[in-house]
Amino acid sequence: MSVIFANLLVKGKDYGIHAFIVPLRDSGNTTLPGVIINDCGDKMGGQGIDNGMIMFRNFRIPKSYLLDKVTQVAADGTVSSIFAQKSKRFAVQLAALSDGRVKIGIATCSQALVPLTIACRYSAVRRQFGQSHYDEIQILNYPLIQSKLFPLYSKAIINYFAALKIGDIWAENCHSIFDPKNIEVQEMHALISIIKPLSSWN
Repeated sequence: MSVIFANLLVKGKDYGIHAFIVPLRDSGNTTLPGVIINDCGDKMGGQGIDNGMIMFRNFRIPKSYLLDKVTQVAADGTVSSIFAQKSKRFAVQLAALSDGRVKIGIATCSQALVPLTIACRYSAVRRQFGQSHYDEIQILNYPLIQSKLFPLYSKAIINYFAALKIGDIWAENCHSIFDPKNIEVQEMHALISIIKPLSSWN
């Protein structure tokens, strides 16, 4: 089984992208007719992540496979939703990914802080040239080393506290994601969408 995001088309009208629960294989673990699955190969920097590709050709599923928390389709084809706009419907369905984005933001900041802390501590005791501990100064006192380490360290610390704060905001508001009048939820999604790429790129 897989969760697939696809356009919901009812009587020729496009209601935007929605989530569907879709079977991919039969009980014998063979892909169903119309389902094509391929492996994408190794992922640089994330060998534990198994990425793949799924394609569908003339593959039909019943109406009951629609995950209908946001949008419902009646037997006569009447479509109703708590959100009037397509973009809002799509955004609230992607909220399921928000928890993962928050965790990636915090994790990548932590992963940046560990080696930077090691580098700063090493630079504070490592002396340049010679065997004597008193002839040369620690390399951390050189402006060139400071200009390399300190900006990276500052970014990592600032992003870390920002990620923790955004994590708190998510914990406080995740139960309200299906409330169309909650403005804080909209702001929260914007912050969550920012912290993941910002921290991971850093």
